[in-house]
Amino acid sequence: MAWEEYVRGLTRFIGDETARLGIERTVSHYEEDIKNIIMEYPETINLAKEVRRIREESLSQNMYLLDKLESRCKSLGIGFYLAHDGDEALKYISDILGKDGSIVKSKSMVSEEIGLRQYLEDLGYEVWETDLGEFIIQLARDKPMHIVTPSIHYSKERVAKLFSQVFKRDFDPDDIDGLVRFFSSFVRRKYFESDYGVIGSNSVGVEEPASLLIHNEGNITLTYNTPDNLVILTDVFKLVPTVKEAIKIALVTSRYAGYRVAGYYDIIYYKSLIERGKNINLVILDNGRRNILLDKDFYEAALCIKCGACMYKCTIYQLVGGVFGGPAYPSGIGVIITSFIYGLENLAPSLYTCLLDGRCVEACPVDIDIPSMIVKLRSKYIHNVRNRM
Repeated sequence: MAWEEYVRGLTRFIGDETARLGIERTVSHYEEDIKNIIMEYPETINLAKEVRRIREESLSQNMYLLDKLESRCKSLGIGFYLAHDGDEALKYISDILGKDGSIVKSKSMVSEEIGLRQYLEDLGYEVWETDLGEFIIQLARDKPMHIVTPSIHYSKERVAKLFSQVFKRDFDPDDIDGLVRFFSSFVRRKYFESDYGVIGSNSVGVEEPASLLIHNEGNITLTYNTPDNLVILTDVFKLVPTVKEAIKIALVTSRYAGYRVAGYYDIIYYKSLIERGKNINLVILDNGRRNILLDKDFYEAALCIKCGACMYKCTIYQLVGGVFGGPAYPSGIGVIITSFIYGLENLAPSLYTCLLDGRCVEACPVDIDIPSMIVKLRSKYIHNVRNRM
């Protein structure tokens, strides 16, 4: 991203009072929520330490887990695809889906990373997001501003106006229940009309292949249960030996995301879906991630459990939202992860926006030292620039 374009984005967001107010409200609620959650569940702190250990051990045997998962999936008759980059993942998915059809999909940062929805729409598929926040982003042709709450920058007034423009009828911004009921009714019809479901995974248990998913709206359950054909899109970092480890990660993720208990924790055993006649394909994305595992300076970034706590605490994020960070993953951790996906040169503006104040480290349940990695990335960037001179 050019500096000029980045500065324009910063200026535009800072001037958007509605967007800033949305972030301010959410951050304020989060501060209170996380304090109460830790007080109510003090064991969460020790559980977070255990989750870091689980992540470290799982990543240390990542190739072994991948090979084992492939073997287990193929024995069940599940399509297994390891995509080295985003283009390969998109090609696999379009080949799986065939020539046309309608698709319902759940929120997935990996799908955002590879631009899946736009890609499928360009191919002629009818695609509908089933998470309310992602649905709003889809209608607005916008980008998510947070990995947990993608439409954090949309007020009820802005949502009502958007719905009115798209669906050609009046919506009352003060009738939030009415807005949600309309969305639920609209999407519910799409579930039963769809040919395919596309979901992500918060974690994938390998021993007895299963996906664990955290959600609050019940949409994911319908997305994988209703269509006959299911695509599960995830990344190489999500693999853990068993569902037991996945559950521990889920508890820490949801609590540090600001939820005492998430609305739903779904454990989907692939074998049970196959026995019910579902056609399942699993697409696992690398896209530079295993290069992180090979680099001792940035290995810690792979431990991220995508709870979003660091973003709520980030001083810059509170000012400019997801303008700071990578295209799919906002804030400082997004800069680090995305540098391995898209290349460091594309992230220079965000790289030098970080204040290095350490608030993200204080918030992180697995103690990722984001500022120290940002400093190392800056040195790497300067070295690359000098080599081109």
